[in-house]
Amino acid sequence: MVLMVLVSDVMLCDWLVMVFFHLAYATGQ
Repeated sequence: MVLMVLVSDVMLCDWLVMVFFHLAYATGQ
């Protein structure tokens, strides 16, 4: 159960980082 929460947290962090880089790239154009 705890492992699932850790995995979901890591996936959420990866998603947030990906969105952040996408926004930074879009504004940098």
